[in-house]
Amino acid sequence: MATAVAPLTLYTNKGCPYAQRAVIALKETKIPYDAVEIDLQNKPVWYQPNINPASKVPAIVYGATQADKTVAPPNTTKLAESLVLVEFFADLVPSSHLLPSDPVERAKARFFITLVGDKFNPAWQGLAAKGEGEEAVLAAVKQIAGELDPQGPYALGKEWTIADTAIAPFVGRLYLIAKEDIGAWEAGTGPKLLQQLEQVPHWDRYAKALLARDSYKESFPTEYLSERLKERFAAQRK
Repeated sequence: MATAVAPLTLYTNKGCPYAQRAVIALKETKIPYDAVEIDLQNKPVWYQPNINPASKVPAIVYGATQADKTVAPPNTTKLAESLVLVEFFADLVPSSHLLPSDPVERAKARFFITLVGDKFNPAWQGLAAKGEGEEAVLAAVKQIAGELDPQGPYALGKEWTIADTAIAPFVGRLYLIAKEDIGAWEAGTGPKLLQQLEQVPHWDRYAKALLARDSYKESFPTEYLSERLKERFAAQRK
């Protein structure tokens, strides 16, 4: 049973990996929520002034009881940014263990998340979108693999945490693009990359554990993303 929390509305987009982080965290904590899908190419006129001044997803309104989701009453809390939301949800439901209770483990999780943002994401996105060499991806993966708990299956060990929540949407997109070989790269690069990733100690087991998690699978729209990414990279194919 989830801890009793105030009503929560999530403003999301099914194609956004940052929004998927928030959805994964909500599923892991079992917090009830209402979802409002935001078209990022044609944002509602009310979204920026009423919900998130940065006009990005994910964002939430916490504590609102009214049916109208286009406004946030004065007595409610508005929050945004995926990692802020992930930790907020974890704090609401400490029993989920999403945020480690041990200070050392929390620090490890946050350092891991920093590596995801600074190393992993720029590397794989550069390869997928620009056809840059896979060497940078392999280097980033090896660095992250070096931080993994040797027993696994997750980043810090047996428990799924904010670290896994932060990286899973991006690992999923990389593997989808590679498996279908639809990146802006030379044909055959995707399958070759997957073979190389399988050889990185600890990484292959970790990636499989991420992609097998129910909260990930339930929030990853494979067919939608496949079509969207094919369209995105089609003109850049080498």
